[in-house]
Amino acid sequence: MMIKLRMRNIDRNVILVVFASVMAAALLVSLFLAVYLNASYAKAQFYSSQISNAAVRCQAHQDAFVHTKEIEDVAGFLHSYDDLVHNLELLAGESDVLSESEIMLTQIKVRDYRDLFIAYKEKQMVIGLAEGFGEHGVLLRTALSVEKKLGNAGEYRLLSMFTTCRRSESSFIQHKNLAAVEDFKKDYAALVDAVKEGDLSPQLKGEVLAQLHHYQENFYILVTHMKEVGLKFGEGVSGNLQMALLGINKQVSFIQATVLTRLGKTIQTIYWVLCISSALILMVLFLGVRLIRYNLRLVSEVHKRQVVEEELAKVNTNLERTVQNRTQKIASQIKDQERINKEILTLNEFSDYLQRCNSTAEALHIIREYAKRLFPRDVGALYLFDEDRNLLNKMASWGNRDEIFKDSFVPDECWGLRMDKFHYVSRDAQGLNCDHFSGEVSTCYICVPMHNQEQLIGLMLLVCDQKACIADESKKICTGKERQRLVVTIAEHFSLALSNIQLRENLREQSVRDPLTGLHNRRYMLESIDREVSRATRRNESLAAVMIDIDFFKRFNDTYGHEAGDEVLKRVAEVLLRQVRDEDILCRMGGEEFLVVMTSISRDVVIKRAEALRESFECVDLQFGSSRRESITVSVGISFYPDNSRDINAVIDLADKALYSAKNTGRNKVVVFSEYMLES
Repeated sequence: MMIKLRMRNIDRNVILVVFASVMAAALLVSLFLAVYLNASYAKAQFYSSQISNAAVRCQAHQDAFVHTKEIEDVAGFLHSYDDLVHNLELLAGESDVLSESEIMLTQIKVRDYRDLFIAYKEKQMVIGLAEGFGEHGVLLRTALSVEKKLGNAGEYRLLSMFTTCRRSESSFIQHKNLAAVEDFKKDYAALVDAVKEGDLSPQLKGEVLAQLHHYQENFYILVTHMKEVGLKFGEGVSGNLQMALLGINKQVSFIQATVLTRLGKTIQTIYWVLCISSALILMVLFLGVRLIRYNLRLVSEVHKRQVVEEELAKVNTNLERTVQNRTQKIASQIKDQERINKEILTLNEFSDYLQRCNSTAEALHIIREYAKRLFPRDVGALYLFDEDRNLLNKMASWGNRDEIFKDSFVPDECWGLRMDKFHYVSRDAQGLNCDHFSGEVSTCYICVPMHNQEQLIGLMLLVCDQKACIADESKKICTGKERQRLVVTIAEHFSLALSNIQLRENLREQSVRDPLTGLHNRRYMLESIDREVSRATRRNESLAAVMIDIDFFKRFNDTYGHEAGDEVLKRVAEVLLRQVRDEDILCRMGGEEFLVVMTSISRDVVIKRAEALRESFECVDLQFGSSRRESITVSVGISFYPDNSRDINAVIDLADKALYSAKNTGRNKVVVFSEYMLES
C-alpha cells in the first residue's frame, strides 16, 4: 500500500513537470512573438515619426523659399525630401505593418509634391522674383527696359505712372493680395492711355507700348502662378502645391494612425496570450504547492512539537525585548514632546514680542534673549548685510564663546549664502567648512540664510555645545530634524519681523521727505515745530522763521522746461543743506518756497546768517544746453517767535509776508517783518 502511494506521487510529479514544461515553452514562444512584433511596430512608429518630421521640414523650407526666394531653401527642401523618401523606404521594409498599396500611394504623393515644388522654383527663376540667384527674370528686365526708354526720352510723368504700376506689382509680390492686381490693372490702363496721347515719336511710342504689353503679360503669368501655388488662403485660392502638401500630411497621419491601431491590437493580443499562459502557470503552481504541502506535512510531523517549543521560547524573548524597547521609546517620546511643547510656547512668545518691536535694535535684543532660552547650551550669532551689501556685520550673539565669530565677513565666506539654502556641517566634514569664524571650530554648526521677500538680508549661525557634541558619538544632537527646524523657524520669524520694521521705517521716512530734493516736507515741519516751540518756551528763548523763495523760478520752467526747474530745486536744496545747522528745521514748503526754523539763536545772528545764505546762492551757476549759463538769486523773509507773535503758525505767515515784501521791492534781498507790512 505504501509503495503504491509513493508511485502515485511520482506519477503526479512527472505529469506536473511535463505540463509545466509545455506551458513554459508556450510562454517563451509568446514572449518571443511579443518582442518581435513590438520591435517591428516600434520601428514602424519611429519611421512614421521621421516621415512626419521630414514633411514638416519640407513645408518650412517651402514657406521660406516662397517668402525669401533664397536658393539655400531649395537645397534644404531637397535634403528634407531625401530624408522623407529614405524613411518611407525603411517603412516599406516592414512588410507586416503596412500594405504595399499604402506605401506606393504615399510614394506617388511625395514625388508629385516634389515635382510641383521644383516646377515652382523654375518658374520663380524664370520670372525673376529671386534676386538672390544673381539673375534678372523676364518681368524685371522688361520693367528696366521701359524705365530706361522713358528716362532717355525725358517723359518723367510717364515714368512716374510706370513707377506706380511697379509699386502695385511689388505690393502683390510681397503681400500676395489680389487687391494689388486690381490696382495694377487701373494703373496700367491709365499708363497706356497716357503713352498713346503723349508726344513721343511714333517709333518710340510703338516700342514702349509693345514692351508694356509684354510687361503686362508677364505680370499676369506671375498672378496666375501665384494663384496656382495658393499662397493667400484669404482670397479663396488653394494651389496645387499646397494641396499636394496637405495630401502628404493626410497620408502621413493615416500611416501613423494605422501603425498605432495595429500596434494596439497586437499588444492586446499579446496581453491575452500572457494572461492565459499566466493562468495556466498559476494553476500548475497551485497543484504543485498542494503536493509539496502534502509531502512536507508528512516529513515535518515528527519535529512539530520541538519547533513549536522553540518558537514559543523565541516569542517570549522577543515579547520581553519589545516591551522594554517600547517603554523606553514612550518615555523618550514623552520627554521630546514636553521639550517640543516648551519650545512651541517659547516660539509663540518670541513671535508676539517680535511683531510689536518698533526698531531693529529691539528685535535684535529680543532674539538675543530668546536664543539663550531656546539653545541654552549652544552659541550663536546673527549677521546682517551693510548698506552696500558687501559685508555682513555681527549684530547679535549669545553663548560663552563669542570670540569664535568674526565681527564682519564677505558673503563668499559662507557656503550657506553661496548656495542660498540651509547649510549643515558636521564635526568630521572635509572641505565644506565656512570661513566666517575667527578660529577653528571642532563642533557641528548650522548656517541659515535669512530672506526678506526677494533678497537675502543676513545669516543666522548656531554652533553646538563643544562638550556635548564631542561626547555624542551617535551625532544625534546636531543632526536632529527638530533642532534644524527650530533654527530655521527662528530665522524666518526674525526675517519677517525685520521686514515689517524696515517697511514701517521706510513708510515713515517717505511720508516726511520730499522725493525731489530729499528735504523734509511741510508735514515734518508741522510735527516738529510744536516740540521746538515748547523747548524755546521752557528755556525762554526765541525762534526765527526764515522763508526763502527762488527769484524768477517760473522763467526757468518756461525757458528750459520742467527738468531744468527740478535741477534748480535740487541745487538750492544742496546749498541749504550745507549752510543750515543740524539742530535747525529745514523743509520745502511747496513749489519754490523753503522754510528754515532756527532755534537757540539771537535776532542779529539770524539776520547775518540769512544774509550769508542769500549771498551763497549768488555763487551758484547753472548751465543749460551747450553754452547758456544762469545764476540763482533768492528772496528771504524773517519773523520771530515770540516777538512778532506767540502763535507759531502766525509767525510763519508773517515770515511769508516779509518774503513777499522782499520780492515786491526788488528781490534778491533779506527783509525782516515789520508792523507796517500788515497795514500795507
